[in-house]
Amino acid sequence: MSGPFSDLTETIFTDKSVLSESYQPEEILERDEEIEAFSHALQDVLFGREPENIFLYGKAGLGKTAVTTYMMEELKAEVDVREEADDLHVHEINCNGKTLFMVVRRLVNELLPPDASPFPKRGLGTGDAFDELYSQLDRLGGTHLIVFDEIDHLDDVDTLLYELPRARSNGHITDSLVGIIGISNNYTFRQSLSAKVKDTLMETEISFSPYDAGELRTILRDRADRAFVDGACDDSAIAKAAALSAQDMGNAR
Repeated sequence: MSGPFSDLTETIFTDKSVLSESYQPEEILERDEEIEAFSHALQDVLFGREPENIFLYGKAGLGKTAVTTYMMEELKAEVDVREEADDLHVHEINCNGKTLFMVVRRLVNELLPPDASPFPKRGLGTGDAFDELYSQLDRLGGTHLIVFDEIDHLDDVDTLLYELPRARSNGHITDSLVGIIGISNNYTFRQSLSAKVKDTLMETEISFSPYDAGELRTILRDRADRAFVDGACDDSAIAKAAALSAQDMGNAR
């Protein structure tokens, strides 16, 4: 007796995961200018210097997170062959729905040795969490790039963006270097920050504009070639999808 799934076969896909939101392409298409700006802003890491702070702006689906993941992997590979570069540690955290304490606590727990007890959820404050964070950063040493995705959703973001960039100049850390990479869907996010935070950050801003129809067609054609069996997806379907998305929000998702 056959079951409800026994007649199902894979007919059009060779790799459906290529179409998922979690897929990270090995090559980033149609973002050459943004990658060049990102590369320039990250260059100090290769020479053991304090990294710049970088903020990426753009609506959802414009490649900000994908480009950041790609750049971090490429930077790690380059650091491995550069004598001047310090050990590189990349930390990534999504700030949506989180408090400042939750964010700092998570960073601390990522840095703690495997046999250490996690930083407690209760009983200590945000200041205690920052103190432990600085202690763990210096314990590991090297360069730390901290990626804060959806940073505009974080409460008390002024404190975070004032504390971390000034940690070294204020004597909280001496044996490590820290750089912040903020990712935001809100183009006006910087305007909400306090004046002292803006002066402290001195960040490089990289803006991701919507894709046009030609750019979307290139991206979709590449994904289709990887995802579908030959002949399953016609060029006219890709062109139509690209044109509709370009008319809407220029969103690759």
